[in-house]
Amino acid sequence: MKHFKNMKNGWMDICIGEHCFPGSYIDDIASLIMSGYEQYKKYRTAVIEFDIEGSEWHLVLTTFDIYIVSFANEQSLIPVRDVESPGALIEEMYQEVKENLEVFAKWQSFGTEGQKECENRLNDYRMQIARIEGRGRKEKELRKQIEELKFAKEIRCYSKDVLRDLLAELYYDGMRVGYELAKCRLPFISGISAGRADEYLKENMSQIRETIKLCEEYEKVENNDC
Repeated sequence: MKHFKNMKNGWMDICIGEHCFPGSYIDDIASLIMSGYEQYKKYRTAVIEFDIEGSEWHLVLTTFDIYIVSFANEQSLIPVRDVESPGALIEEMYQEVKENLEVFAKWQSFGTEGQKECENRLNDYRMQIARIEGRGRKEKELRKQIEELKFAKEIRCYSKDVLRDLLAELYYDGMRVGYELAKCRLPFISGISAGRADEYLKENMSQIRETIKLCEEYEKVENNDC
């Protein structure tokens, strides 16, 4: 594996570009990586904390940057430059875990007795992946439905539908934005008059309601409410 090496006796090396730090069976490493992947997909930022018995280090992923925060001896911040992108990194780490679940389950069961512990952990990993990827498929399906909604294009100063994109963008950001806010913002887009914005909203009310309905479903899936 590229990112997880020397897995033996409850320890491993976790490699991020040219930097390698230890990982201990004290943490459930596979579960941490899967949770970090899910967090990054949702927020475009994630912090994964690793306990190494008496010290710790954190992997910090932002939209554009990767940092390692080490607490060994004294705190230090290490920027990671030799990795394609934060998204690519966490995707690679997640796929390595996913493709080697049995290896991680066996390694994580170091110091325990019997095959049952390993099997239980493996089942937990599979359930975690099923939940993550099932939610991802539902989000993708809802995004597609939102993007396929057709709105009347009566405001001539732009070529694509700004209102639908505005509503979808605001809901994707997790904000409960309704009719009045969308109406207030339209006049500021390419100088649209308040009267024309009101007319446009009336022409497209059925599509607006459908957009809001789909966005609410998306929000429930994103927040694990269904």
